[in-house]
Amino acid sequence: MKVVKSMTYQSLYRKYRPTQFEDVIGQETIVKSLENSIIKNKISHAYLFTGPRGTGKTTMAKLMAKSINCADEDKVICGQCESCKQADAGSHPDIVEIDAASNNGVEEIRTLIERVKFTPIIGDYKVYIIDEVHMLSQGAFNALLKTLEEPPSHVVFILATTEIHKVLPTIISRCQRYDFSRIDSDSISKRLDQIVESENREIEKGASSVIASLSGGGMRNALTILEQALILNDDLITKDAIYEQNGMILPKEKIALFDNIITGNLSEMLAVYNNMLQKTVDVARLIMDLVKGIKDSIVYQYTGNLSYIDQNEEALIIYLHNNFETNLRIEMINTLLDYHEKIRFSSSPQLHMEIALIEIFESLNKNKVFKSVEKEVEAEIEESFEEEKVSSEIEKEFSQIELSEEEIVRLMVSADKEERFKDSENFNQLDNYLFDPNWAKVSKLLKGSQIVLSGNRFVVFATRSDIQARAIMDRINHEDLLRFTELLFGDRKEVFAINTAQFENSVNLFKSLYANSKLPKPYNDEDFDLDLEPVKDETEEKLVKLFGSQLKIEEI
Repeated sequence: MKVVKSMTYQSLYRKYRPTQFEDVIGQETIVKSLENSIIKNKISHAYLFTGPRGTGKTTMAKLMAKSINCADEDKVICGQCESCKQADAGSHPDIVEIDAASNNGVEEIRTLIERVKFTPIIGDYKVYIIDEVHMLSQGAFNALLKTLEEPPSHVVFILATTEIHKVLPTIISRCQRYDFSRIDSDSISKRLDQIVESENREIEKGASSVIASLSGGGMRNALTILEQALILNDDLITKDAIYEQNGMILPKEKIALFDNIITGNLSEMLAVYNNMLQKTVDVARLIMDLVKGIKDSIVYQYTGNLSYIDQNEEALIIYLHNNFETNLRIEMINTLLDYHEKIRFSSSPQLHMEIALIEIFESLNKNKVFKSVEKEVEAEIEESFEEEKVSSEIEKEFSQIELSEEEIVRLMVSADKEERFKDSENFNQLDNYLFDPNWAKVSKLLKGSQIVLSGNRFVVFATRSDIQARAIMDRINHEDLLRFTELLFGDRKEVFAINTAQFENSVNLFKSLYANSKLPKPYNDEDFDLDLEPVKDETEEKLVKLFGSQLKIEEI
């Protein structure tokens, strides 16, 4: 029969709790302030410690209580006197710890108040440490308030809370307040390495920083994660082991996820995601990990400094920076955050995450297709005009069918705002025709342009380049454009195109003419010949097709 020896196991956060002020990490300002108050014998009757969990509030309260009762007058904490020894053992009769979460009623506080009358037994002060003080009831707060106002000279209250907003302002105003901040990752990482060495164990380089990033700035959280790792791993504690025990995804797996998105491999992307789920990953945490990685890639893009980002995610961050445009990364962040909110109220967070990934996949690959289409259009336009540039005669012909500013102004006079709104709404459907074999050519031709003027019988597009504008105005595509406008807008319309600079100049001319009451007459519907019969290639007849028989604007 195997005999199991009994032994007392002590958690790391208790075993390595600081016994001296200098052992406290990440709260240097608070430590210095409290030490000085003790050295100068300026001890307040009440202190309030507030801050996130695991940042050292209770530890500092214990050290404060231990210090003000230390028998050695030459040291802040000697650690050798009877008072210090009993404080370390947790058996000091003059140091009373109260958990307000379970002792939050009026009667408990009244009992405490009755006891404060008694003088200390072995120390100079009776110290009451009330943890999670925000959990006290309204009545308990009111009962405590009187004692805080006029406490006995031998009593010190140390209140600790993670939710300062729940503490009565009248309580706060009667205490010296100290705000504990989250401990920086470097300090936590160094402390973990020291503890691992003290435990005669080994940890992979960088693994302690992974724990630090998971701790949320809390030393107690970090020690709990480390303790789990020490128990689960008999040999070297690796970064991968830390990721796995905490339900986290490795950077290389995240890269694989994004890589399948950008390469357009939906089935592989879903396979990678399903493999993640096999690790019982926390979906909410996964989303925030992805968001953080994308955010850090943007930070790295604009700073070029790796010190501002999570070093453990460096490979992922650089990958995202090199492969995704900034606007796409911001779009991904917004999508993931939207679904993170939905997951909070969902019975199937895995499904919501899958939908989020599919949405990102569809959006990014749609953008990639459009980018490809734009490049294709630009290449086609450039190629089509390369030969025309050689011929001065053809170049001259093209210049003759370009709209003048005066002609654009007349179109402005003829335009209707409501018609433009309607046409613009219909123009949003252009992407649906990009891969339609019947309409791909003309839809690609118009891609990237914007409707700036519309009338019952015409529409004017503003383009980013002069080449695209001239390609639209080229009469070779005239019949196809007329048929396409009928399909897109519901009415057959003459199509004109100008570049944005030309449009802006025409707007200025319009304003000037308007101010002087010299605007030209609008075009009539009859001025636009929308017949689909073949068009002859003579320049004059092209102009007639554009503006009817009236080729020149009347003198103003």
